Amino acid sequence: MKTTQSPNFKINDSITRFSSLALTLAAHLALAESATPPEPPAAPPPAAIEASEVVATEIEAAVQQAPVQPAPVQPPAPSDVDLATLLHGVEHQCQYNDMLERFWRSLANPEAAMRTLHPELQGAIGAIQVTDQADFRMYSIPVRGYWHKVPVSQIQFGLGKGNGIHVLLVEFASPATQATEVFEPLVNRSKLVMAQDPDNTLQATTDLIVDEGKARLICDLST
Repeated sequence: MKTTQSPNFKINDSITRFSSLALTLAAHLALAESATPPEPPAAPPPAAIEASEVVATEIEAAVQQAPVQPAPVQPPAPSDVDLATLLHGVEHQCQYNDMLERFWRSLANPEAAMRTLHPELQGAIGAIQVTDQADFRMYSIPVRGYWHKVPVSQIQFGLGKGNGIHVLLVEFASPATQATEVFEPLVNRSKLVMAQDPDNTLQATTDLIVDEGKARLICDLST
């Protein structure tokens, strides 16, 4: 198994940084689904704000400035594809297996990214949508499959432009209660292991967020 980073964090600072960044990206998802035009960008943060808060504020401003995106391309018909081939390890301290590692590193070229996947996975994944913001790019990948027997509707990567932002979101298609029942124990176990690992050096974290009835597993590997 292969990891993108070797995550570790000081738990209090990490939770503060992660919560701000993850909720900002979750707000971007809600904005893309809404017909209401985005609010004007927030005023620039004062210099005294901590660096982690500045990054989150800049992302929020970029999201607010983005034009309303067209409806995402629908993925193929529902399938019984097990997405564990791609996602296995994410639920265990945000570890990326070899396929997921190759996939995200190829996202700048969506066609090349698709070629890193097994044929059965290619049939379960729709067109990769890219939203270009000032400080990061959001790659949205509609999927039809399941993970730990829980249906998944979308995988997203928020990747920074030379600034260390790296966030993975897995959105579940099932009721939030089903996703929570399965993934909350896994996420809580990951948090504990990541917090107690003396070899970790980065303030990375994971969480399961429920917003407007949707559950999303999030890994923040930003540096």
